[in-house]
Amino acid sequence: MVQSAAQPTTIGFPGARAALNYYLQELGHEGLRWHDNVQIRAETGDGIDVAFGVGYNKHYDVWEFLRYHIRSDPEHPVPLLPGLCVHGIRVSDNPVGYRVRGILAIANVTGPMAPRTNVARSDVEATEELRHTYNRVYEAFARHVGSEFERLRTGGTGLIRAAHEADILAEAAKSAGTVEDWRGLNKAFAALPIIATENENGYTPVSHADLDAVDHIWTIDSPLLRHVEGIVVGLNINLATSEMIHRLESDRKLELQYPRLLGRTERVLEEREISGLWINSATQQITVRWERNTGRWLSSHELAFRLRRLGTPVDRYEREHRRRFNNIYLLRAALPEVDCGDFYAVTWRGSLYCLANCPLSRLGVTLGDTEQLYKWIMIATGETYMSDMQLLALREDLVGKDTSGLGPLEDMAIQHERVFSMRDLLRSLNSEVDY
Repeated sequence: MVQSAAQPTTIGFPGARAALNYYLQELGHEGLRWHDNVQIRAETGDGIDVAFGVGYNKHYDVWEFLRYHIRSDPEHPVPLLPGLCVHGIRVSDNPVGYRVRGILAIANVTGPMAPRTNVARSDVEATEELRHTYNRVYEAFARHVGSEFERLRTGGTGLIRAAHEADILAEAAKSAGTVEDWRGLNKAFAALPIIATENENGYTPVSHADLDAVDHIWTIDSPLLRHVEGIVVGLNINLATSEMIHRLESDRKLELQYPRLLGRTERVLEEREISGLWINSATQQITVRWERNTGRWLSSHELAFRLRRLGTPVDRYEREHRRRFNNIYLLRAALPEVDCGDFYAVTWRGSLYCLANCPLSRLGVTLGDTEQLYKWIMIATGETYMSDMQLLALREDLVGKDTSGLGPLEDMAIQHERVFSMRDLLRSLNSEVDY
């Protein structure tokens, strides 16, 4: 406080919450047009005072993170965000924890764990204290996600949908901007028990760290399981799937493996690959076992990334051919266990998995990880048959290659009847569930 003519004048703000509140007021309704109801979450402890903004999404009943918004209108300038302050002095205009953009957040650090600044106090040094600050901020973000998960789960929404919304919130924190410390951010969210799974005793939330400790994760999809899960979630009861079916006085016997991942989240599987695949056509069930990546599969996204780094213009193939799948995987090494009957490919949640007997997988062995392979992946998965011109071009690409294991080139296009598709099955049953 500075005394001037006996009238006190306040300099600065008493804390991070007050500073963020001022910034939100200056930002105004135009900058927050996607949220009618905005609140500030704040935490203080361990020498760190952090505050971040959240907005209520009435459609999904979720308090979402507010993203940093820079308005360029010169008639209505917005003050710079005091993203990171050390002993009350602003040293960064970016949201704390991010280099560019990010969650709308402010932190003030004091005490012995405060980051060291340069002489001009215009930046901070990359020290253990700075990493500690980022970790505390990321943990505050994670606690908000955890509290939203618990509020939804115990409020009647059920475990599966609560896990789905929490997964979206966690991903929003990671994609909001350029993260300063990825390891710290991932560690904070890895400890959250917000992943819906089933074990022998029923449905239960676990953390990413819990799943990292197990060798195998299972996903089992079928119309029956989706309907049973819908009943369990809708009634907000905690029963194992097999017990639920038994109470419905059904003689159906289910062979379930645990831990079984529930819902549609796939991010927990990003560092895993399919190591076992079973299809039961009678019950229309697909069982998948996931283990840590060994390079058994080649994805079209991975191949395109490698080729782009080499300067190969692969984008033209994507423009020329219709994309039917999110990603295409070619099997490069034998699966330890597989039973898919006459099917040579499987669609799972929008991606196509080509097994060893699929012509496209055999072509991958012949051509290797080349531009030609990527071109034919786009053609074979986007067309229903190979035209005469395409066959001629394919023969030219195969000149000098060992084609003994390829089979008829006319069969290279993926045939619909040889693909097990859970999506098509559910559509035929007039189901609204989107696999």
